[in-house]
Amino acid sequence: MKKKVLIDLDKLKIPYCGLGNVAINFGNKLFDIQQDEFEWEVLVSETQSVSHLDYSNFSIQKLSLLKKKNIRAFDKSADLVHVTNQMIKYFVSKGKKNIVTIHDLNYVYEEPEEIYSKKLQKLQRHVDNATLITVISNFTKKVVEEYLTIPEGTEIIVVPNGVEPPQKGNVSKPSQVSSDRFFFTIGTIMPKKNFHVLVEMMKYIGDDYHLYIGGQLSKPEYVETINSLITEHGLEDRVKLLGEVTTEEKNYLYHNCSGFLFPSLYEGFGLPIIEAMYCGKPVFSSNLTSLPEVGGDMACYWENFDPQYMANIVNEGLAKHLQNEEANSQKLIDYASQFTWEKNAQAYFELYEKLLS
Repeated sequence: MKKKVLIDLDKLKIPYCGLGNVAINFGNKLFDIQQDEFEWEVLVSETQSVSHLDYSNFSIQKLSLLKKKNIRAFDKSADLVHVTNQMIKYFVSKGKKNIVTIHDLNYVYEEPEEIYSKKLQKLQRHVDNATLITVISNFTKKVVEEYLTIPEGTEIIVVPNGVEPPQKGNVSKPSQVSSDRFFFTIGTIMPKKNFHVLVEMMKYIGDDYHLYIGGQLSKPEYVETINSLITEHGLEDRVKLLGEVTTEEKNYLYHNCSGFLFPSLYEGFGLPIIEAMYCGKPVFSSNLTSLPEVGGDMACYWENFDPQYMANIVNEGLAKHLQNEEANSQKLIDYASQFTWEKNAQAYFELYEKLLS
């Protein structure tokens, strides 16, 4: 008899955000594996969200309010439950085995202790109940071990995220883009992304280069901070906040930029730097949290955010890249190619086999 594996893919309901993108790519590659060991079931709060998947070789369970409150067990028929992120709205109480995946604990850096401690308490309950914990980077593993109590005998395994290469044949030029020589960065426009430090840096980059910042304008005060700096330094023609971009626009920006800039303060993985490398573009990143681990020796890193120093790193790194652009771009593509969703899904499939053997 097949073992039932119940997989939380509730983030399919937000397909254009980070965890939604993870749910789509992980689900598609997992369900593409040819196997006859497991009966797949997906857990979602909006049944129509499974339309984002390419397959239908699974049953669907809707996550109702009663199930979220643990009044009705959603997992009583499951041999294994995989909770695919730490944003858990329910409790695994009946599943015989369960995996909890933690992408990051960024809130311990972003929020006051009285707020983040409550979130940690909720997550600790799931950690205490987990058969196995997986994380997306060694950095996240270190943070989890620092801020959560791991039960004796519970293993933490690093399974890196996959990264979907931006498609070169599926592009659309954003209307705000007026230059063919530009730097690009992307992420929700919020303080932890640290985008404001790029504005003054652009004063020390050649006037023919522009900077385009893509991402949801979710924090109005921070958006205003960036716009004020753009005005203060007279960079209205060269630095643009694009707002949320479509997949086709994002693909255009990755494939046509001169380099990718990522000054983020906190990242559990830093997916955009690998997306940029898939396009053969030089990457300039902060040296904080998981970013040096993910970017390896292939990225250039800022050790501080002094604008002239940052510009020097960019100017020198770009010049070096252009000395042998074709070969250097291929090295970046080859490096990025180790981060695939096929590898990610296969790693989890093998963990399911191990736990249910």
